[in-house]
Amino acid sequence: MTSIQEIQDKLSVISSEVMKINDVSPLHKGHIEYLGPKQVSHIHILIISNKFNGMTKVTRHRLINSLLKTEFQNGLHAVSIQALTPSEYTIESES
Repeated sequence: MTSIQEIQDKLSVISSEVMKINDVSPLHKGHIEYLGPKQVSHIHILIISNKFNGMTKVTRHRLINSLLKTEFQNGLHAVSIQALTPSEYTIESES
């Protein structure tokens, strides 16, 4: 069983200014992938890091997905990712 803390621990190798992980599994209640109230199956990640400078969006997502490989094998079904540099986050926040 995967927990938000385990996911946060895995993603901590990406030095980040902001990391927010929200369990949105209850929004998928009734879907076959929903495993019950105690299992994290769907999450949203917002991570702001200078490490993403020079990386494409696809490369950022691949990095995050590779760090969560074990979690995907253990019940995590879907991840929505916002992976931004600090300057991208500032621009997005202002619009």
